[in-house]
Amino acid sequence: MSSSSMASMTPSSTMAEPSSSEPSMATSSETGTASAQDAPYCSALKTAEKEISNLTQGSPTPDVLKKFVTAVKKVEDQAPSDVKGAWTDFRELIQKAADGDAAALKEGGAQVSALGDTVSADAKKRCGFTF
Repeated sequence: MSSSSMASMTPSSTMAEPSSSEPSMATSSETGTASAQDAPYCSALKTAEKEISNLTQGSPTPDVLKKFVTAVKKVEDQAPSDVKGAWTDFRELIQKAADGDAAALKEGGAQVSALGDTVSADAKKRCGFTF
């Protein structure tokens, strides 16, 4: 997820981009071509990215957060098992805020940021684009 999308949801947190000194994880997806196994996940990510970018303009109202949760759930449903837990945790945190827990995003800012880093790195590795 892009830093600007995440920042709109968690104004007190920032997302660190991976450093260039990290080891390269060469995959066919770095060229933007997902494996057949990852294609549904990558497609769900691209769709969610468009939906989420439209939602992160302005303050996150409960209605906006519910739509955000719906978009994340679609990705979670397609996520490979090794990253599914991060998507589930991310969705559950946003769901708390959508359900009226106004402090959920502020209190969970560091966790949301860490989860965003995890799913963003996975999107780049598997699907060849930054989410």
